[in-house]
Amino acid sequence: MKLSIYTTFFEVASEKYIYNSYTNSLVKVDDKLYVKLYTLKNKNFTIQELGESDEIILDLRKARIVIENLQDDFLQYQAITWGRRKISNVYNITIAPTMDCNFHCYYCFEQPEKEYMSDGVIEKIVTYINNIRNCKRLNLTWFGGEPLLALQQITKITNKIRLSSRTSKDFCIITNGYYLTKEVTDNLNNLQIDSIQLTVDGLFDDYNQVKNMKDNKNCFNVFLNNLDYFAEKQKDIRLNIRVNIEKNIKNKFLDIASFFIKRYPNNYNILPYPAFLKNICNTTKQSQACMFCDTAEKMEFSIDLFHKTGNKDFLYPGNAFSECAVRNENSWAFGPDGSVYKCWENIGNKSTKIGHLNEKGEIIIDNYPRLLRYLYGADPLSHKDCKQCFYLPICFGGCPHQRILEEFENAPVEPCAKDNGYIERYLTEIINYQNQIK
Repeated sequence: MKLSIYTTFFEVASEKYIYNSYTNSLVKVDDKLYVKLYTLKNKNFTIQELGESDEIILDLRKARIVIENLQDDFLQYQAITWGRRKISNVYNITIAPTMDCNFHCYYCFEQPEKEYMSDGVIEKIVTYINNIRNCKRLNLTWFGGEPLLALQQITKITNKIRLSSRTSKDFCIITNGYYLTKEVTDNLNNLQIDSIQLTVDGLFDDYNQVKNMKDNKNCFNVFLNNLDYFAEKQKDIRLNIRVNIEKNIKNKFLDIASFFIKRYPNNYNILPYPAFLKNICNTTKQSQACMFCDTAEKMEFSIDLFHKTGNKDFLYPGNAFSECAVRNENSWAFGPDGSVYKCWENIGNKSTKIGHLNEKGEIIIDNYPRLLRYLYGADPLSHKDCKQCFYLPICFGGCPHQRILEEFENAPVEPCAKDNGYIERYLTEIINYQNQIK
């Protein structure tokens, strides 16, 4: 037997703990077992050498702290990941009916264009979706720009899509909320919207300054009035409020989240959550680059939230073995002109398009090498360091888009989870907190 490569040891206040990233198991053990396992971690050993009861051995096996062969855990992780990549009856479709936007956020990585999707492109997209066979689930995301500027196009496409009775769906829209008017809210069910993501960058003046709207310097009030009406009228549609975190906002997150939670106590589908802004454009402009948080600041932010809320989800890792959908052959993003991309962060950047839709609604690949990069390139399952890394089951190798930029386009390398050393720090914080409240 061997000790899994996904197992780590650490101590908190003289107490001994073992954590396994594959099963996401945190186990407290006595000193004797801790020393014994730690001593055997680089050796082959037998069950008899452990000298523990059958019950303890069974628990160690369930937590996959001990395994038969060092390759077993990775092979199983690989099988699960490859299985999800090969799912053929689930389609993830992103549609940007326009890249136009009413706001001018300093961090936006897109190039706003006034182009709106034509009826010809609409027909191609509708034909593509309606021609899908054996579709068990359709996940459709409206993207932009600000997609509600193209409400007419969204309505046309939605009305023309014909889903099989055997097909489940999840229609989501990512919007800044300025055009989530009473009329739009009343029509969300007709648009088959199941969930909404709204982005906020603070409250009142903070929000107005970031959004930098030329025609309305108090756009937060419009946003808030729209949200008030939505909260009253729509109780079944999930609305996630993404609070964009940068240096000037990170200490205000709880105030922002509390503002919305207290304002809408009767609508439990309105959920604020933090999300760090990423320097996707790799800008070095001082006025912009200085706004992004570094790794240490992100860690301290998460720890501070945990201590203030007691919610361990801010620290405890998740390991659903999830991976970005760009690795799946049935995941596509469509631009306003009918261009086809793999990652929605590329929409509008013509140099990164994969192909286009023809008159029959078929995807024609124009850039096969780029397609292969997204499907198979910069793959953590093939990377020597990732394959042997303790963090793989909880970091999943990071963002595929960023990995591809790093490997093929010499983009700056993002901090790697193994270099952060965060897991022991996070688990220690959780254990200390729980000991204090006992």
